[in-house]
Amino acid sequence: MADLRLLKRTGLAAVFTLLLASCYKSPFTGEAADGGSREGSGNETRVGIGAGTAVEQDGGRSDSGFGEPSPLSGLDGELPADGSDRSAEAPSSDGLHGTTTSSAAGGGEDGGDMTAPAGKGGELAPADTDETGTDGANSSTPVGGEDSGQSGGTKGQDSPKTGSGKNGDSGNPGNGGSSGGGGHSTGSGKGDGSGNSGGRYPSSVKSWQFHPGYYMSVGTTDSILAFRVIENNPNFIGVKKRYTWRALEPQKGQYDFSEIVSDLKYLESIGKHLWISVNITTFAADSPPMVPSYMWNDSKYGCGDNGEFYGAYRRTLQEGGWLPCRGNSDFDKRFKALMAALGKRFNDEPYFEGLNLGETSTGKRPDKLSADKKLQVFKEYALAAKRAFPNKTVMQMINYAPFDLEAFGEWLAAHGIATGGPDVHVRRADTGSLGTAYAIHKKNHWKTPNGIDVQWDNWNNGGKTYTSLQLLETAVEYINPWYMFWTKKPGVFKEDVVPAVRKYGPLPAVRQLDSSG
Repeated sequence: MADLRLLKRTGLAAVFTLLLASCYKSPFTGEAADGGSREGSGNETRVGIGAGTAVEQDGGRSDSGFGEPSPLSGLDGELPADGSDRSAEAPSSDGLHGTTTSSAAGGGEDGGDMTAPAGKGGELAPADTDETGTDGANSSTPVGGEDSGQSGGTKGQDSPKTGSGKNGDSGNPGNGGSSGGGGHSTGSGKGDGSGNSGGRYPSSVKSWQFHPGYYMSVGTTDSILAFRVIENNPNFIGVKKRYTWRALEPQKGQYDFSEIVSDLKYLESIGKHLWISVNITTFAADSPPMVPSYMWNDSKYGCGDNGEFYGAYRRTLQEGGWLPCRGNSDFDKRFKALMAALGKRFNDEPYFEGLNLGETSTGKRPDKLSADKKLQVFKEYALAAKRAFPNKTVMQMINYAPFDLEAFGEWLAAHGIATGGPDVHVRRADTGSLGTAYAIHKKNHWKTPNGIDVQWDNWNNGGKTYTSLQLLETAVEYINPWYMFWTKKPGVFKEDVVPAVRKYGPLPAVRQLDSSG
């Protein structure tokens, strides 16, 4: 004690403290220890986004600095009940940035050496098998999330600042740095699911990877030029873009993610985030299938169709379009391998927000695939995506289905997988299958971050025309979304969506996050 008092008197303790503080580096990439923005500082470790080419190896993989994926704990191939990876509670400062080559998530033909075979002890099934373990549909394990609060802030984009709030308390804001628009501050406040505490977020998310709000939605042919519409608009957090499986895997086991990388790099440069949707379905009768072209002439990827294109089948003569051959084990292996490769490349990217899985509407199968089998496949796909993206939001789109949507929604929430929808329909918001789906989104609001798309024809439906403000108010009333994805429709987005969002303000879910700041 005498020595310490002497140090204090001489001022050496203060100097020593300052030296320690200068050496400390936050575990959050590109931020100072106090949570403030570190743009351009000596502590910045990120060196740019590398190229997106990925190639599966025969019997192994070339990691190029990626490191092995952390195993997700659970029984018999299941994820933990909250869908989280407890071994990855904070983003790594190394990994994907500055890397020029990635591999698929496993070796051999279908990329399956991610982990040991599924079994007791919490190991996952390989990516190239159909093993997913027990489907967990009857699991009653409560969903949990992290309790600790950290702070973020890079490149002028406010990351969430959170404080610990166990057992449903609202929590106090952490040491947050605020350096730009579009961010929010949160208190964790998880536990009771009541939604009464200010500054709470869904229990399945990692706060430092959570940037809810309005996103602009664009199609497969849109370039970064389209992103400039929201570049200086603080009301939009980012962009959701659709990519086709056909483009992402031009040859079997060889992946081309360069377009995603380019889009992500640009959005990061303007402080916006990227959602992706991998299209494997098309509703256009005059377009080829979205599945990889190497499947088209290979009958092992078919599903009882006439062989015009294998890997997909025509929805109906009247409806047109192509739906994937889910349930074919060879087809399913390839999709799971794609998810693993995408996750390996983008799970640690701070401006990569989430992944959408296709809607549950399936059409009539030529081979009469049973409803139970369809449900099983949707679960397998969702688990494969969540394994690949333990740090991100994985969102299953639900609308119509031949199986029990409510039970499926409960199962998704129990595994930390969000629900979303492809349409906002004002006149059918409380009836039929859409009414059921909307109710599921709202029910799961505090467990997983729900979302909803406003699609091309939602402004004109059932012989009526609706304004963007009407669609927004309907979504809030019946869904209470964390994410709202607005289609960039010419003559509507800039002219009606942007003013409506500006007038309405943040989504209520996001507003309550801001209320804690």
